[in-house]
Amino acid sequence: MILDKVRKEFPGKPPMVALEGLDLTIADGELLILVGPSGCGKTTALRCVAGLEQPTSGRVVIGDREVQDLPSRKRDVAMVFQNYALYPHLTVYGNLAFGLKEHHVPKPDIDRRVREMAKMLGIDRLLDRRPAQLSGGQSQRVAMGRALVREPQVFLLDEPLSNLDAKLRGQMRSEILQMQRRVGVTSLYVTHDQAEAMTLGDRIAVINGGVLQQLGTPEEVFRRPRNAFVAAFMGTPSMNLLRGTAEDGTVSAGDLRVTAAWVANGPVIVGFRPESLAPAEEAPGVPRLEMVVDVVEELGNETLVYGDVAGEIATVTIDATLPAPLEGSRARVAARLKGFSEVRRGDRLQLAVRDESMHLFDAATGEALAARARS
Repeated sequence: MILDKVRKEFPGKPPMVALEGLDLTIADGELLILVGPSGCGKTTALRCVAGLEQPTSGRVVIGDREVQDLPSRKRDVAMVFQNYALYPHLTVYGNLAFGLKEHHVPKPDIDRRVREMAKMLGIDRLLDRRPAQLSGGQSQRVAMGRALVREPQVFLLDEPLSNLDAKLRGQMRSEILQMQRRVGVTSLYVTHDQAEAMTLGDRIAVINGGVLQQLGTPEEVFRRPRNAFVAAFMGTPSMNLLRGTAEDGTVSAGDLRVTAAWVANGPVIVGFRPESLAPAEEAPGVPRLEMVVDVVEELGNETLVYGDVAGEIATVTIDATLPAPLEGSRARVAARLKGFSEVRRGDRLQLAVRDESMHLFDAATGEALAARARS
């Protein structure tokens, strides 16, 4: 499947541009995740593929056909929505069979395909129930089964797990991945949840302001962000970003000093993820900073610590990669420490910043300055 320079404008004065020349090529059988903040254009891209929106310009290619001018029913796509959209008057069997009947599939084939899909999804004992008698997870399985039983060329999922509780979302992520691998259908999955993006996708496309920011494997996007927006968006807690200055091969950001001979003199942004920080005694001889602890979250296998360090934070707006300046001489950062911690609010914590996991970005554009070795 190909999205070739897809642009979508909505009427207005001036027109609202939801997608700005989106280019994506999705391999057969691939599960590609579209991720980004609310209003970034990811659902609009999905709707342009589904035929629910008409691109202002550009091409949508499925298989060997350009489909941007075809109605939805002729595109051979199936879609799962956030709200399940099951027919309340039909049983689970009736919901699964509905699309096949609409396409005039012979009754024996309908029965076989419905029962095979129900067994694969573990809902074969629910075929006589109606949607009101199902749990959220069961309803989601029925919605996915109704789409997949048609054996479409493209499977589209629009935040399908957002209505489920956290534990069930984790379970359903695993089931979606197994099911997609089993049926091998090309899939486009929209979410704002980074955990879903990282665990489900063969590749991730990060979108912001209608513009593709980065396309790559989960590891590439997380470890080698192309700009400060991607760095800040991917990861929970997000990457710490400090305003810094490069001078004669050394970058300074508050108390932090980093050797970076390849960086030209001038303002830069220094980025490091919470998991890149460790108590100073565990990593002697590396750059460090002092945190005044404000909040401690004990999570069992790890401890999240939030506090202030010397320096100025660099924030990233949701509709551009450019960082917005904030006044002040202290910056709030997060650290992810292993296991339980005896750190308490008000403590002054000496933290080492592992140099190999540090990122540098241009202060004017937010673009990454150089690729560095990652651990």
